Amino acid sequence: MRMSLPCVAVLGVLLVLLAGSLAEADPYKILGVTRSASQAEIKKVYKRLAKEWHPDKNKSPEAEDMFIKITKSYEILSSEEKRSTYDRYGQTDDTQPYGQYRQRHGNFDFDEAFNFPFSKNSRDFADGKYALHFDQYVNEVVPGSFRRPYLIKITSDWCFSCIHIEPVWKEVVQEMETLGVGIGVVDVGYERRLANHLGAHRTPSILGVLNGKVTFFHYAVAKELLRQFVEDLLPQRLVEKVTDKNELEFLNSWHEINKPHVLLFDQVPAVPLLFKLTAFAYKDYLQFGYVDQGISDTANLLKQFNINTYAPTMLVFKENIDKPADIIQAKGMKKQIIDEFMSNNKFLLVPRLVNQKLFDELCPVKQFHRRRNDEESFSPGNQAFLSFASANTREVLRFAYVYQRLQQPLCDILTQGQESAPWASQALGEELERLRRDPSILNHDVTLPLLNNEFASMMPLVSLIFSALFILFGTVASQEELCGGDGADGTSRTPATWCGCGRDT
Repeated sequence: MRMSLPCVAVLGVLLVLLAGSLAEADPYKILGVTRSASQAEIKKVYKRLAKEWHPDKNKSPEAEDMFIKITKSYEILSSEEKRSTYDRYGQTDDTQPYGQYRQRHGNFDFDEAFNFPFSKNSRDFADGKYALHFDQYVNEVVPGSFRRPYLIKITSDWCFSCIHIEPVWKEVVQEMETLGVGIGVVDVGYERRLANHLGAHRTPSILGVLNGKVTFFHYAVAKELLRQFVEDLLPQRLVEKVTDKNELEFLNSWHEINKPHVLLFDQVPAVPLLFKLTAFAYKDYLQFGYVDQGISDTANLLKQFNINTYAPTMLVFKENIDKPADIIQAKGMKKQIIDEFMSNNKFLLVPRLVNQKLFDELCPVKQFHRRRNDEESFSPGNQAFLSFASANTREVLRFAYVYQRLQQPLCDILTQGQESAPWASQALGEELERLRRDPSILNHDVTLPLLNNEFASMMPLVSLIFSALFILFGTVASQEELCGGDGADGTSRTPATWCGCGRDT
């Protein structure tokens, strides 16, 4: 085969310049040591150069790139195995060096001119969209990992293996992001600090973050294996398998755990990943169960709730375990629809105020609102109050209750030692209607204490105090409290008061 003289000349220039570029990446030349240098000599030189070129001290534009090269060179030469491999083959292994070793000679960039596969600009998948920085990881990813898992890729320029896994990574990202998994990409050429913080010393690397904990993926990069990796990150008992045998036990625990219960009916044996991710995201608010429609042990459940087996069905149960409070049914349920369904059913009809976080969500602080207190007399029983709440559920009305001995400071503030005559459901209804017409009757200011976290203590659960929370016209939040101890016969012995509250900052 004949080649023209100009082609030979260009090829010669390419080979010369490429050889020069590779020579620049020689760890011996970068550190300025001979191939026979001892470990002590290499370490001494590294410390001096690292101090000289550290970006925090050296303001030169080349400082960061030079510091990365120095660090990577030391990593190679300080390891006898990597050093031996480099001496023999000219590289450490099939995982490529950290850093931005771009092929540039003067103003001529080979990556751009010839569209080499390891060129950063030639990658058609938008890694930049998911690029992570150290502060972003600390302030966003770590807190966010308590609500959803994150899948993070560690990559760099001149990483041939990174190019090799790109098609699979792209496919996995498209699926996982749709399900609600967080995605991140760390380019060690720009974010070496974050890569070190994560403990990632090879490229490519893939890791998961959940509850602030980092877990590395150690298998072949395949779609199914990465999908299983994400699933394995999640806690094992997020979703309980529910059948005809344990259905009542599952639904009846609403009072103990103070949460609504969600049941997903589907025909696949394994719990869908989307449902597991949803259960993790809303674990503080809802309890999740899964019903496999394909087994005989769930036949009674399907019949009891008239479940259509042709599409996944999701039911949410609150205090009434015989009838779902809400339902959705659709083929191919999307995350957006499920999130809206969960957000609309996060609380029981009458939740127990077990901590300050729940109280703040039920009765949110809003600017220019004031917390007020007024006293009227009534003394209902537990079931009577729940019945009243069920009959008066409206968009602007919320009900809740607390245990008196667990939230004594709150009860003391609201009652202020006042006694009142027993009340009737009709009387309370009249007061609520009067309040809707004229919110100005809330004319007594009081500062409520922070609630105790009941789930962080082992105090006995005794004596109920009930509370109704409602927001009027988007501006006034009212809260009704019943504070009373139960006698031996289960009846309320202590008179109670009702109060409304609006919260300001």
